[in-house]
Amino acid sequence: MAHPYVMKIFSAGFADGYAILLTTIVGASFLRLPRLTHRELTCLGFCCWIGMGSRYQMGAIAIAGSAIVFLYLVRCRDWNGAKHFVGGAIVAATASSPFYLMNWRYSGNPFWPLPAPGPFFSTQSSYANTLAQTFSSRFTVGLGDGIPRAIWRLFTEVYLFPLPIALLLILVAGLFVRDRGIRRVAWLGVLFLGLWLVESPGLYPTHFLPILGLG
Repeated sequence: MAHPYVMKIFSAGFADGYAILLTTIVGASFLRLPRLTHRELTCLGFCCWIGMGSRYQMGAIAIAGSAIVFLYLVRCRDWNGAKHFVGGAIVAATASSPFYLMNWRYSGNPFWPLPAPGPFFSTQSSYANTLAQTFSSRFTVGLGDGIPRAIWRLFTEVYLFPLPIALLLILVAGLFVRDRGIRRVAWLGVLFLGLWLVESPGLYPTHFLPILGLG
């Protein structure tokens, strides 16, 4: 956290700082998941999903975090706990929805300026959508050598070095420790990276920042 770029994020009021804090809260909750009360599970569901209101990539935290929590709750047959988690997630999704509804109303795409998710949403032909297509092209690459180049850029970007490679090593190591809480945190980070690669194969370097607190 003492890295110059991270200090810049928190001192300048970037939204990335909010995303880092939210993901850190989720990760800390995973360390004591078996001891969480139902009220705390409600708060965890809220924290997993409320980030969607500020950053699209926080959707990966919502999906990964929910998958890990539900896998645990199903194994424990804690159906009441699952209801509380879902309740918190619904409240968070509702609080985040105005931004998406406004995008949908004015552009036909709730995830503007990112590409519309398949045929479910129609985008209107406008200058704003043309601009959005140009903007989102930075986050996609072709197959073949495109993804390796994106990974190389992620690991060697001067203003972030050595954060990405150090965090990846920590997460991979966390998958092999005995403590289940640490393994859950590591899986949260690994699943985030996997979803990020699928959704945005260009691997824009600063988009890994939400999971910085998991290291």
